Formats: sequence, structure tokens, C-alpha cells
Amino acid sequence: MTVFIHGNKYFYYGFRGAIALIVGGGVLGILIGAFAYPLYYVWGAGKTEVISVLSALGAVAVIMVLSIMVNIISGDDAVSNTLYYASLIVMLFLSLFTFGVSYILSCSIFKHKEY
Repeated sequence: MTVFIHGNKYFYYGFRGAIALIVGGGVLGILIGAFAYPLYYVWGAGKTEVISVLSALGAVAVIMVLSIMVNIISGDDAVSNTLYYASLIVMLFLSLFTFGVSYILSCSIFKHKEY
């Protein structure tokens, strides 16, 4: 699918680009949910559009910050395969950790909310 949409330019470094697209999409989805659930319980269903936009912007911002940090760590050198795959794994585990914290926060907010 990647070759069909973008051509063969994602495979200049081997299979890294396709894996980054898949992991990046998964991390984006996890982070959007991690930001949306607590906000939904705090603000309610009336602000669903605002919650959706803020969650998407927050998730994209987190991914950009993590990507910039990897670029700073690697410096001007080309990113080695080890650093590349390690950074993807770290991003995935950070997003899963954030989702876990979001779950605990959402449960806490829901228990204290009066309907």
C-alpha cells in the first residue's frame, strides 16, 4: 500500500519507512484516545468536537516532540537501524504508558463525577 500511494521513495533505507508509518499511526491512535477519554469525562458530551480537535493536536505535538528528540540525539549523523527501531519501540511504550495513566485518571474522574 505504501508503494502504491507514495511510490518507492519510502524504501530507500530498506523497510524502515513502512514500519514507521504503521507504528506512527498506532501511536497516534493510542495518544488521541489517551487525551480524549479524561477530557470527555471532565467536559462532558457537549464538547465532543473540541475534545476531538484538542486530542488530535496534542497527539501530533507529542509525536513531533519525540521525533525531534530522536533527531537531536542522533545529531547530524544518519540514524542507525538500532537507534531507529529503538526510538520506535520507546515511542510505542511511552504511548501505552500514557494510555494506562489516562485510564487511571479517567476512572478517578468518573468515580468522583456526580450525574
